[in-house]
Amino acid sequence: MKQALGGLDLFRTAAALMVIAIHTVSSEIGSGGGYSFLLTRILARLAVPFFLMVTGHFVLSFPPDKVKKYLKSSLKAYLAATILYLPLSLYSGYFEGASPYTPLKLLLFDGVYYHLWYFPAVIIGMLIVRFLKKHFPLRSALAICVFLYFIGLLGDSYYGFIAEDPVMSKFFDIIFTVSGYTRSFMAPLFLLLGNSVPKANISERLSLYGFGASFLLMTGEGMALHALQAQRHDSMYIFLPFCAFFLYRLLLIPKIKPFPSLRKICGVVYVIHPAAIVFVRVIAKLLGKAPPDEFLNFAVVSVVSFAAAVLLRIVKKFFRKKVG
Repeated sequence: MKQALGGLDLFRTAAALMVIAIHTVSSEIGSGGGYSFLLTRILARLAVPFFLMVTGHFVLSFPPDKVKKYLKSSLKAYLAATILYLPLSLYSGYFEGASPYTPLKLLLFDGVYYHLWYFPAVIIGMLIVRFLKKHFPLRSALAICVFLYFIGLLGDSYYGFIAEDPVMSKFFDIIFTVSGYTRSFMAPLFLLLGNSVPKANISERLSLYGFGASFLLMTGEGMALHALQAQRHDSMYIFLPFCAFFLYRLLLIPKIKPFPSLRKICGVVYVIHPAAIVFVRVIAKLLGKAPPDEFLNFAVVSVVSFAAAVLLRIVKKFFRKKVG
């Protein structure tokens, strides 16, 4: 299995670029059309499930003491990122018209900046999955995770179908009071799938056909939901778990050596890319340039994000040697 891990490390780069694309190309729901819509609202939606599955693959296999260590390090990273982005969050108006509970809501679920929701989603999702695995058989745990995903789905891409129902709309109003989105509901399912995929006895051909078919179905699903204007958000689709499952299985097949440095660089890119977006925007303003074309903006932000991540890694290594 160790020989196959390089496929996961290489795809991290693609997943990191997908996340940047989501936040730089057709960033408003419904504004994307043609290729940009397919890129950011369908293909790029595989990025977060992939990251969750990688975490589930490895961390859920750790002994309890190592899992606790991982959760503590994730919490520290989340708090550090929160402190880093708090000034930008205040400047962007995240707290305008805030209730006394808003800071707690942002800290526990949404994050103080738009990409930081991933950290509490992983931490809470990991606690849920570990509890389920401890107290339920795998099938029951999977069924519960699927049910949570279904709730998230109704508050996301399928919200338009239940928004007029008085009971369902009231139920989701309560959820949206606590969290701005239901995308966190996907975390338990993808964490559990990541832990299960490496053990699945599925051939390369079936994985390839399964991915192709599920991706085509997800594309049709996304296009139809977009045309019907049913989406409150577009993080979750019915065929997304199938697509992510077969993709992950395919990535485990090639015999490629691991790239631990790339793994860490992509993790840093996820955290810093919104700062890179703001940096590029500010530099363009200072130079008196108009905002770049969205695909050019994506390219520039990607280069800045990866360059900054590599630089930070070099600086960190330098100080470690000095201290050592």
